[in-house]
Amino acid sequence: MEVAAYVDVFLSHEKSLKTDNLVDFVYDLIANPSGIYGSLVQSRSLTANFPQEYLTLLNDLETDYLLVAFCKPSIEVCADFSYDYQRLSRTYDRHFRRSSTRERNIKFSIFYNEQDMDPQFGVKTYPTVRLHKKGEPITKFTLFHGSPDYYDMIDFVEKQIGERDVYILPASGLDYIELENFHTGSEQSVDQIDDVHNAEEAEDYSDEDRPPEETEDDEVAAAGYEIFYTRAVNDSHIPKLNDTSFNTTLKQYDISVVFFFLPWDARSQAFSPSYAAAAKKLVEPDGSETTIGVLQVNCFDWEDVCAKENIKLYPTVRFYRKKQAPMDYRGVWDESSLMKTVKLLQASFPLKLTSDGEVVGFQEGKYPMTSILYTDVSVLGLFSIESSDYVSTFNAAARAMEGQFLFGYATGKVASDAAARLNVRVPSVVLIKRDDPLQSKVVFEGEYAEEAIIQFVKHSSLLQYGELTPLNFPTYFSKGQPFLIAFINKDNDEINSLITDIVKSAETDGMNFCWVDISVKVNRDILEAYTREDNDKSEITSAIVLVNHQKGATYTYKGELQKESLVSWIKACLSGSQEFTGKLETSEWKPRLEGYDFLAKIKEEAENDEGDDDKSSDPWEDSESTENDDDGDEGKSHEYQSETNPHNARFHDAFHAKKQSRLDQRRRIMQKPVHEAHTEL
Repeated sequence: MEVAAYVDVFLSHEKSLKTDNLVDFVYDLIANPSGIYGSLVQSRSLTANFPQEYLTLLNDLETDYLLVAFCKPSIEVCADFSYDYQRLSRTYDRHFRRSSTRERNIKFSIFYNEQDMDPQFGVKTYPTVRLHKKGEPITKFTLFHGSPDYYDMIDFVEKQIGERDVYILPASGLDYIELENFHTGSEQSVDQIDDVHNAEEAEDYSDEDRPPEETEDDEVAAAGYEIFYTRAVNDSHIPKLNDTSFNTTLKQYDISVVFFFLPWDARSQAFSPSYAAAAKKLVEPDGSETTIGVLQVNCFDWEDVCAKENIKLYPTVRFYRKKQAPMDYRGVWDESSLMKTVKLLQASFPLKLTSDGEVVGFQEGKYPMTSILYTDVSVLGLFSIESSDYVSTFNAAARAMEGQFLFGYATGKVASDAAARLNVRVPSVVLIKRDDPLQSKVVFEGEYAEEAIIQFVKHSSLLQYGELTPLNFPTYFSKGQPFLIAFINKDNDEINSLITDIVKSAETDGMNFCWVDISVKVNRDILEAYTREDNDKSEITSAIVLVNHQKGATYTYKGELQKESLVSWIKACLSGSQEFTGKLETSEWKPRLEGYDFLAKIKEEAENDEGDDDKSSDPWEDSESTENDDDGDEGKSHEYQSETNPHNARFHDAFHAKKQSRLDQRRRIMQKPVHEAHTEL
C-alpha cells in the first residue's frame, strides 16, 4: 500500500466505530471526497502563513505554545519537511481530540513560500523550527536542533510541552497538501487561494484570457503592503480617536496632528511607519510651551468622523490649532518633512521681530528657539511702517507657505539697522540660507506681489550647487532652466571644485547646477538613459551632462576638466552650436491601460438587478405584476375570498406588507449615495 493511500479521516471521538457509521462514512467519502478533505483541513490546528503575519500569530495566541516552521519551496529538503510537519500537527490534533481531560496547549504554523522573513526575526537557514511560549517576546524562543523529520520533532515537542503518550500516526494523504498554494492565516475556505502580490481571489479565466487591467501591477500598492506588514508598525503610542473622543481630545493641545487613514489603502500603509516614528519625537519636550498631540483616525471604522471632517483624500494629515482654521499637510510624506512642518507651526506666522537681537537670532536660526534644527532657510522682511501694503503682501505670502518656510519681519529702526548690516534697502525681502556655502542670502527684486514672493522663496531656497533628488527635482524643474548635472561619487573633489568655480564666476547664469551620486543604481540608470545614443560604450565612472528639457536634448561633456573649456562648452550647448548627444523621448505619464470605472459597474449591476426583478425573479415582484394584470372580476374574487375567509385575509395582508417592505428596502438601497474613497496617484 502506498503511503498517500492512507487517509486518517474517521473521527472515532465523534461516532462509535459501528458498521452503520462506517458505511455512512465510506459512502460520503466516495460521493464527496473534496468535502470530507476540506472539512478536515479547515478543522486542523496547522495554519500556513505569510511572513508579515508572524507577530500577529504570537499576539493572538490562545494556547500555551506555538510551534513555528520556516521553509521555502525552492529548497529541496523543504518539500519532505512540509509533509512531516503536517503529519506532526495532525498527530497532536488527534491526541487532543481523543483526550477528554486534556485541553489543547499547542498550535502549529508554517511559513512556506519564497518571501524572505524580515531580518529582525533572524531566520537565516531553512528549514528552521522554533517553539514560542505565550506571553513571551518574539525574540525569545526554543530552537529545534534535531533532524527535520517527524520522529525527532515528536520527541522535541513532547519534552518541551510535557505531553506524553502521544500516539504515532502513519503518514496520510492529508499530509500532502501543497502549502505554497494554500494560505489559512486569514480564515479562508479551503477552495480559496490567495496570491500575496495582488490579494485577489482566483478568477475563472486563465492568464491568457485575463483582462489587461488585471495584470498591471501597482508598484505603490506592493511597496505599501510590504512596508506596512513586514516592518510590523507599532502605533500603540498614537491615541486612536472616535466619534466621542475626537473633539474633546483636540481641545487638550495647542497643536493637534491627526492622521486620517484607511487600513487597506496602499499610501496609508506606506506612510504609517513614518508617522509612527515622527509621533514619538514630536511629543518629546523641546523647551517650547506649545503642547502637541499626535493622533489618528481609522476612517474605515469611523466613517462618520471622517465624513464630518470632509476627508476626501487618503491619507490626510490635518493640523488643528486653537482659534485657527484646520490646515492640511502639503509636504513630502516622510518623517523629517512632517516634523519640520509641525515645528514650524509652533511659531506665529509671520514672526514680528521687535529687536536687533531677535533679527540676528532669526538670521542665525536661533530664534525662535531650535528652528535651526528643522530648517536652514529664513525669510526676512524689512519694512518702514507696519501699515504699508508691503507688510500685508508679505504676510499673505507667509500664510500661504505656512509650515514650509520660516517668515519674520521687522519695521522702523529695527528694520533699517538690519538693512544696513545686510547691505539692502528698505523695503526688502531677504532669503537667508545657512547651508549654502556659495550663496548665503538672496534679495527679492521682482514685482512686489504675493505669488511673486512665493515663487522667489521656492526657487531661491535651492542650493546653488547641490544634490539633485526626487524631492527637489520638481522645484528645480519649475524654474524652466537647463540642468548641468555632475554624475559623480560624493568624494570627487576635482569635478566638485570645477563646477563650484563656475558657479562663483556667474559666467553661465540661468542654469541649474546639480550633482547626483553615481554609486546609486537608479542614478546610473538615468545616466545611461541620457547617454544611450552615445557611441562610446565604455564603463562610465563619472560624467557631466547638460539636459535641456525644453528642447528635449542632452549633451555629454567629453573635454578636459578645465574651467575655460567647460564654460565654453556650456555656452555652445545653450546657443545651439553644440550638437546634442541624446534626445529625450516625448511621452505622457499616464496609466498604460484604462482602469475600471467601479461606480459605473455598481450602477450597471443595480440596473441588471432591477431588470431581473422586472422579469419576476422576485416572488414579491411577481405577485405585484400578477395583480396588475388581473381584470376587474378577478379583483372582486380576491376581495370576496378575503372577506369570507379570515385566514386568507391575514395571509393576504401579510403577503402585501412583506412585498411593500421589500420594495421600500430596494428603493433605499438604490437611492443611497455611494461614498468613494479617493487616493492621490
